[in-house]
Amino acid sequence: MLVLGALVIAAGGAALWQTGKSDSGYISSGVHRFDTTSHAIVTEDLKVDSDIPRWLIGHARITASPSGNKPVFVGIAHKRDVDAYLANVSRSQIRNLEYGPFAVDYTNLAGTASPARPASRSIWAASTSGSGEQQLSWRLRSGDWRVVLMNADGSSGVSADVKVGGRINHVVPVALGVTGVGLLILLLGVAVVYAGRGRERQPAVPVMA
Repeated sequence: MLVLGALVIAAGGAALWQTGKSDSGYISSGVHRFDTTSHAIVTEDLKVDSDIPRWLIGHARITASPSGNKPVFVGIAHKRDVDAYLANVSRSQIRNLEYGPFAVDYTNLAGTASPARPASRSIWAASTSGSGEQQLSWRLRSGDWRVVLMNADGSSGVSADVKVGGRINHVVPVALGVTGVGLLILLLGVAVVYAGRGRERQPAVPVMA
């Protein structure tokens, strides 16, 4: 019980520490280069569980800066809509992504079609495009989603420096609650240990003949 209490307190403290060092409440990755010779970089299927309590649902934030002179586009849409939009379009789908150290692997999907400008499509739940740094903020919603990184004109040869962040609503109260529960468990554990030692030290009562 003592170990459990300490672990729970550590979890709550870690959440508070991360919040204190976050960017405007967002816990973010570093900035990393994503590039491809194809028309788009897309994520795998991102499933957002409908069982997440509404009061706890947070936001995702993606910041992207083109590494060349082409304006960049970033958008989030339902998986089925992205797949329809990029049908027969060459694209690179992220297969594996690691941040410590950074490494990204793609599955390259061939295609011969030239896509329409992404901003011209009405499929996006959230999107941004332009020259210089672009920032997209999206409130998490249940469903199957993909994030898409493209040139704003839909041309091939995509390259951008990207930072990804997330924010959970009410993270401080939740972390404080977790820490409080851990402290309670720890105190109960101390009480149990103390009571047990008290019983061990209690002298035996002599039996009268």
